[in-house]
Amino acid sequence: MFLMFNKPKKVLFIDPQMDQIASQGDAGFDIILSPALYWVQKLQLPIKYTHQVKKLIPSLFEDILPEGNYSYTVFKIDDDFFIFAYQDKKIIDLLAQKGIDVAQVAGVYFAQTELMSQLPSAIDENQVLIEQDGIISIAPKKWVEDTHLLELEDLKLSNNKIHLQHYAHIIEKSSITKLVVVMSLFIVILSVEWFVTDQKIMQIEEEKSQLFSKYNLLPTMLQNRSIHKRYKKIFEKQTKLREYIAAILRIKLQKKQKITLVALEQGVLHVTISGATKNLQNTLAKQLKAAKKKLNTQLQGDLLDMKVQL
Repeated sequence: MFLMFNKPKKVLFIDPQMDQIASQGDAGFDIILSPALYWVQKLQLPIKYTHQVKKLIPSLFEDILPEGNYSYTVFKIDDDFFIFAYQDKKIIDLLAQKGIDVAQVAGVYFAQTELMSQLPSAIDENQVLIEQDGIISIAPKKWVEDTHLLELEDLKLSNNKIHLQHYAHIIEKSSITKLVVVMSLFIVILSVEWFVTDQKIMQIEEEKSQLFSKYNLLPTMLQNRSIHKRYKKIFEKQTKLREYIAAILRIKLQKKQKITLVALEQGVLHVTISGATKNLQNTLAKQLKAAKKKLNTQLQGDLLDMKVQL
């Protein structure tokens, strides 16, 4: 499948399941890669610059990638690092198979960096782009109820692009000795930076441990978020209760009128007033309605029974 629109440079979304396209003459292309054509990880690291992360990328993908020759890149978006691994030859071969001249490709982008604002978006009759934990992936369309067709016509591309290397998969024998020397230097630099990074991580973990101990927090953030959510609900409920009681206590009663009961039962504030009149009932209804309280009143004789839903 493919999506193409009339722009100075036409934007194509490519996926292994796309149809072959007809020749577009001398038109240039910007290519957005489907998640099926790359691997991505979202990381938060105690370092500041992308060039510091680049040296770590191969090791971070070491146990994930299938066997093959890969290129790597990293982009920083807000406080997160997104690291990518992709196979230049696989992408170039796919473009050729689908009728796209690589010489006309101006830039290559990842769906991860360009399409987050459009999700969930259908890319054909069977597939849809979705987001989970900040990562864009492909899912069967039947799994997602509300989707819309991917729109690229007015898409403003970011600066996060790559250029495919036509011979990235080839290593000449004459370069091996030089490569070994360069890699040895990189290993030394990487070891130093890895040590520094590891020390920073240990420091952060120690500070985290001290913080958890100081405030008697549970071992995991998931548990603490759960507790925070529960206490937040209790706080909101108690705040509403105080507001409702304050509103009721501000009601001006006559000398013979008294509040005889204030009780909380299953999320409902129950208040009883003796010596009440129809006029008092109407007054209460107006005051609490203006305060947007969910009020139910019943007048039996001179006993006014009032219930407010929290």
